[in-house]
Amino acid sequence: MVEEYADMSYFYISGYTLLRDPRHNKGLAFTEKERDAHYLRGLLPPAVVSQELQVWATINSTCSCDDLSFFLFLFTEDHFNVCVD
Repeated sequence: MVEEYADMSYFYISGYTLLRDPRHNKGLAFTEKERDAHYLRGLLPPAVVSQELQVWATINSTCSCDDLSFFLFLFTEDHFNVCVD
């Protein structure tokens, strides 16, 4: 019975509000089913990319930067992201 409900989301915000909330926004990692359930069609590009791949791409792009760009990236991430335990 747990597997039956494992892929369902239980929060009530949707659409643009969901995308503006850093605790719930998964970027391009929303599946097709989640995009339909939370009214995200047209608000996100059609591609679905896993969060692991998004992290890898971000790390890969920051490793090729100079030190100042890397510092600014880390500074921005520290001040605008929310750590969810």
